Amino acid sequence: MGGFTVVSISVNNETVQNYIDEKEIEKKENDEIDRIRTSDIAATEKQQLINARRGQGNFRQNLINVQSECRLIHVNKNKLLIASHIKPWRDSTDTEKLDETNGLLPSPHIDKLFDIGYITFADDGHILRSNEEVDLKMKKWGLNPKMNIGRFNSDQKRYLEFHRNHIFKGN
Repeated sequence: MGGFTVVSISVNNETVQNYIDEKEIEKKENDEIDRIRTSDIAATEKQQLINARRGQGNFRQNLINVQSECRLIHVNKNKLLIASHIKPWRDSTDTEKLDETNGLLPSPHIDKLFDIGYITFADDGHILRSNEEVDLKMKKWGLNPKMNIGRFNSDQKRYLEFHRNHIFKGN
């Protein structure tokens, strides 16, 4: 007897919204790469910007030269860390996109929390969390949500202020 099995998948609204947000960000990033390719800037700078957008090139290397590990979990294997912008790529000027002080080297799970605004950092290095659920997730990962990851320099503080005011989903 030819039949089929119906599989029910439960997806909550937050999962759907995160997927939509990621697709929107991906589209904006692709649009930005197209903008760079057709701009009047020098070919070398175009390539640097495109490479930086793809997590390669000068931005990543300069960031690695400044920061040697994820500040939260102290992993120092560069291949396991994300060259992440503090002020998002889509909101940054071309200069800010290549500025290593506009970057962090988090592990992928920390990067995700930071990118979608569930965590950010105070200038003194304390982790700011958007809600208690983030605290619970961090504890499951063996992280103290109230830990201090160390002070930031004045340039990083400027980018973090943008992140706190425009990306962070907490108070």
